[in-house]
Amino acid sequence: MVAGSALAQKPVTGGKRSFRSDIQGLRALAVTLVVLDHTFGWPSGGFLGVDVFFVISGFLISGILIREIESNGSISFRAFYARRARRILPAALVVLFTTVIVASLLWFPPRAVQVAVDAVWSALFASNWHFAASDSDYFATEAPSPLLHYWSLAVEEQFYALWPLVILLVAPFAARLGLRVRHIVGVVAAILVLVSLGWAAWRTASSTDAAYFDTFARAWELLAGAALAAVGSNALTGRARHVISTLGLVIILASAILIRGDGGGSRSRGSFRQLPGRCS
Repeated sequence: MVAGSALAQKPVTGGKRSFRSDIQGLRALAVTLVVLDHTFGWPSGGFLGVDVFFVISGFLISGILIREIESNGSISFRAFYARRARRILPAALVVLFTTVIVASLLWFPPRAVQVAVDAVWSALFASNWHFAASDSDYFATEAPSPLLHYWSLAVEEQFYALWPLVILLVAPFAARLGLRVRHIVGVVAAILVLVSLGWAAWRTASSTDAAYFDTFARAWELLAGAALAAVGSNALTGRARHVISTLGLVIILASAILIRGDGGGSRSRGSFRQLPGRCS
């Protein structure tokens, strides 16, 4: 299905993207922080690597969608979701299937059945809500599920399900206001960042563990990336880009080292308190 303006021109495939060494560097940094935190417990704020990933994801996906709708006047949902499926489903389903089989062989039936239930929620990209409802603590010494890490994939896929629709709905207002599509998308993203931050603040105060998995409390990170993609960096000089990039990197590293989760796992690591993720 292709939705959008009937004035569509030659389709944008959304396929090839130029290599971005800065993005790849941020990804490598995010992976390193998460792995170090899980393996050695240092840096104590290494979990912020997940936040960096969310910002990167929002930036990349929004950039693709904005370029497509500005070039075509439309977004090909079929092509967009087909690309996501090819990229995500094969590896995700293999891991889920393998985990369920291994759990059935190694654990007693009650535990194995619970893993199977977790796998179903994970396959539906809704495991974050499942784990939030069960009061799971991502930072518990013994994780309640071997599939707990699927929560972040669920958050991303839920964002991908809704954000293209939002862009498509607000795009027509750009012409009426004499703006480019990216400008109206940037404004909408910025407004939604504030809404999400407000929700995250309330959610964190009421239940930090649940807030950690909450899509709406996490949306501001993906939307911050979307806003950055809409604004772009063309208006900045090379020196300004370098200064801002360096400052962001320093803040990410400092946050990873200085933020602590003493005394309660994710209770000190709610979504609202992870603002340094924006610096990516």
